Amino acid sequence: MKIVEKKISFSSKDYENWLRCDPIIMPKKLIISTQKDIKEGRKEKPPLHHFPANITRKYFENKGYTALLSEMSGDNYKLFKGDRRIEKKVTKENYQLFIKTYDILRKDKVIKQAGGEPDLFVFNEKEAFFVEAKRIGPLNHPDDMLRENQKVIISLIKLFLNINIEIYAVVFEDLFERYVPKNYVWHLNLETSD
Repeated sequence: MKIVEKKISFSSKDYENWLRCDPIIMPKKLIISTQKDIKEGRKEKPPLHHFPANITRKYFENKGYTALLSEMSGDNYKLFKGDRRIEKKVTKENYQLFIKTYDILRKDKVIKQAGGEPDLFVFNEKEAFFVEAKRIGPLNHPDDMLRENQKVIISLIKLFLNINIEIYAVVFEDLFERYVPKNYVWHLNLETSD
């Protein structure tokens, strides 16, 4: 599998809006849960792991696409539970086979943790694809990395659903010009128990 990363930028204002739980950038469901976590002392500020998906969602919506956040990032699409919007863009048989294969791999612990679905399902009348968004910056924050679990899911999507997956680096504006997009390359070998 080979995917060449693309990049988009985010501004200081985007980041500040996220920290304020501004509905311009943060989905209502996530605002409610984040504010509850902060109020009850479980978190001090909104988690950054949902931030790049929401920047990327806005990017595609501004280009005229429908961009659905994953269940983990905003509860809009459910890749592993038979989402009809995905099924309309791929064949029903392939989608059902994908879900069955995923379930077997989870049971056999080939896929070691739940989740791993791409951050977004993006589509219009002519095309559909998945997007994984990775945050680069701001300074003093570790960058997101593509996890092994995500590589397995991306490979399964490509194999069974025959639909493109794009990886976007969501780069802090001060780092954007010098950030060089990554070339992701991996081979998938799946082994399950008998």
